[in-house]
Amino acid sequence: MSKRTISGDESIAYGALLAGIRVATSYPGSPSSGTMQTLFALADAHGIHVEWSTNEKVAFETSVGASIGGVPALMACKGVGFNVALDPIMVANLTDVGTGLVILLGDDPGAWASQNDQDTRPIAAGTELPMMEPATPQEGVDMTVAAFELSKNMQMPVILRITKSFGIMKREVDLADLPKPTTLTGHTFAREAMRWISVPTNAVELHRRLHKRVASVADRFEEISFNCIAGSGSRGIIAGGYAYTKLMDVIDDLDKGSWRVLKLGTLAPLPKQTITAFMRSVDEVLVLEENEPFIETQIKAIAYDARLQTPVHGKQDRMVSREGELFR
Repeated sequence: MSKRTISGDESIAYGALLAGIRVATSYPGSPSSGTMQTLFALADAHGIHVEWSTNEKVAFETSVGASIGGVPALMACKGVGFNVALDPIMVANLTDVGTGLVILLGDDPGAWASQNDQDTRPIAAGTELPMMEPATPQEGVDMTVAAFELSKNMQMPVILRITKSFGIMKREVDLADLPKPTTLTGHTFAREAMRWISVPTNAVELHRRLHKRVASVADRFEEISFNCIAGSGSRGIIAGGYAYTKLMDVIDDLDKGSWRVLKLGTLAPLPKQTITAFMRSVDEVLVLEENEPFIETQIKAIAYDARLQTPVHGKQDRMVSREGELFR
């Protein structure tokens, strides 16, 4: 274990190496390409295959094949690239993934390096896959390792969402020693009919199984350390992913005794019990996130189901900008 100053992009790469990946695929595009460039630089030293694929669809299919074939894999793309890969993703969410598959999804609030200001979280939620977002490079390392573990245990791809600004931020982290490359041994499969295939005869049953897996992930997310509450006071703030770091950068200017903050690192499924308990403890809530009111809309639904009258502020009442990146 050593201390090292790294960027958000680098944190995902180091986390993936700690998780034991042997394959990383992508199509060039920022955000997410910074992680790939780090992996390219480390590929020979750590015995991993890193490639720029023909497009994001091919990149995802290659990583799925690697994971099924016996090695953990990372597929990286930006928001518009996720659109390209959506077709095979909407089948891989039903079948098993083998040894572990994480999708690094890079959104670009403000369109600093993109052709649009797309928020991919609502699209990603439509895949019914777990989605997480780190707030700091330390969480980038730890969350990537946790995402691969979750993927292997639940046999589902896991989405790790980052933003352009997260990728370039630098912080000191505690970094474990990276594993040394090992020689791959033969991987054998038990012959399980239709384990890797979704067709009309089994698609509905696989969809039912997916919902059971999502419910199990939801239970895990209620206990995970990436969601936490701090502070006191009658006013609450719920901040998702990197928006939490931006909040902490300015919170010193505020009266800390007036605010109670819930940091969310798991964006789908949201930890409903944690959110409900938090909302019961405050008089009103401000939701901070980039770009669309993705978390805010779900929180209002959670409050309705719990029969809570706690006012929820954010993008829908224009207290927070709905377009572009959040700034102080």
